Amino acid sequence: MNIFDQMLDRTINTVGEWNAQLFRELKGRLTLKNFTLTLLGSLAAQALLIMIFIMKLPIDPNPITGNISQEYCFIVNRVCQLDRLGDAITNWLQWWSNILTAISWIISTMLVIGGVYFLANDLRREETRGTLDFVRLSPQSAAQMFMGKLLGVPILIYVAAASILPLQLIAGANSFGVVNTLVFDGLWLAIAGLFYLCAMLLVSMIPIMPIWIALLAWWIQSTVGMLMQFILSDHSSSAFTDSYMSALTWFYAVMFNSITNIMLFAIFNCGLIGYALWQMLCRRYMNPNNTLISKKQSYQFNGVLQIWLLGWAIPLSTSTPHVVKDILPIVGFVEMLFTFILISTIIPYQNVLQEWCRQTDLRVKKGFRRWWPDLIWDDRSPAVVALAINLGMAMAIWLIFGLIRSTPATIFPIGGFMLLAMLMLLIILNCGIAAQISAAHKLPGFLNRSMFMIVFTLHILMLSIMISAFGYQFMAIQLLIAFSIEFMMVPLMVGLMWKRLQRLGRSETQEIFKAA
Repeated sequence: MNIFDQMLDRTINTVGEWNAQLFRELKGRLTLKNFTLTLLGSLAAQALLIMIFIMKLPIDPNPITGNISQEYCFIVNRVCQLDRLGDAITNWLQWWSNILTAISWIISTMLVIGGVYFLANDLRREETRGTLDFVRLSPQSAAQMFMGKLLGVPILIYVAAASILPLQLIAGANSFGVVNTLVFDGLWLAIAGLFYLCAMLLVSMIPIMPIWIALLAWWIQSTVGMLMQFILSDHSSSAFTDSYMSALTWFYAVMFNSITNIMLFAIFNCGLIGYALWQMLCRRYMNPNNTLISKKQSYQFNGVLQIWLLGWAIPLSTSTPHVVKDILPIVGFVEMLFTFILISTIIPYQNVLQEWCRQTDLRVKKGFRRWWPDLIWDDRSPAVVALAINLGMAMAIWLIFGLIRSTPATIFPIGGFMLLAMLMLLIILNCGIAAQISAAHKLPGFLNRSMFMIVFTLHILMLSIMISAFGYQFMAIQLLIAFSIEFMMVPLMVGLMWKRLQRLGRSETQEIFKAA
């Protein structure tokens, strides 16, 4: 045991030369005692699992009555089939598939629930004790610090999952396939990584108990796990190859014709989302007063999203009705969801706005040429211009796509959809301006964060009342009237915001003299 302990210490020291934070986490958690207890507990759980499934095999406990367990035997006319020797024919494929499903549930639950709780609890404890501020002063970057956290804090969970991997591969070789099993594990690792990043980001933003984050992760993981169980239990079905989804392609690449392609594409999408969350987390770590993403990053993320969405729409032929019926409404929903997230991540709050306003004289009109680039690039400036650029970018791309793919029979439906989309974009822009105005005031935190949704709900409610009052036969006229109203509200909202920013930029001395 002393030799093993020395090898473990030597390995940890070698890792510490690569990442100091990882060395710190491993030194405190990966002790010989913890490693041994974790490994023994995992082996005991695997033995218990195998014993439970062995007890379910078709064994005849009473040869006189012939009462045979029928859960894992081939049944014909409700009778378990026997071989020439009179023994029940075992359905080993189903038996190994169920073992694989159980192991996958265990691994996913350990990775998600345990890892989320440990990471959230560790980060919250460091913030409470103030040690995270000392870590910020160290020469290591944010990427090194969080990489050390991700790899080191849940290290015992990784050890337990790795010890179960051989049994899972054996079960996969007899049912799902070794390659598919490894890809499936990679998908769960990617999903667990998203949970970890979201948990750490949530802890850094909101003072919430780690147990509540773990419970939320468990609820989401259960939903995702049901989908994963469906993939495992129905992998031999032709439902994917015969369904409507199998005809969908992403940049002419078929994605839904096999389980392996579906899982690989899901891993790719998890990587894109994980990269965005990683950027938010590192940015939040360097300066908690920063917005979650910069204006430049918002343009980049928006461009990636438009390319991702165009990948589904471009392969569709001009004659297919799904361009108008299915694709464009889904695109509109995704764009709206992205805009909601964008508004909450790029709007600076009062202390940051005040710093920018006092460095920029908003009252001098001749200085507009000097500070207008700040509205596009500076993260401390109001986010209204950046929001309008992102919305305009999305609208221009899909307007061009709709016109190119339109036919004489679909030009009017596409035109109506584009008018409705432009109306929704104007509503969202006005809601974003209202959210920026509320951020420039000292409003309560909950009201400040929910101002966008409050204004958006009021706009949708008024639009619904107008449509229901005049009926659907004048839909085009109603949309034009609503569009005109929303368009005229933009300069009014911008004026109110600008007045507030000018007042926010005055110093305390200027406020006293103005009041006198």
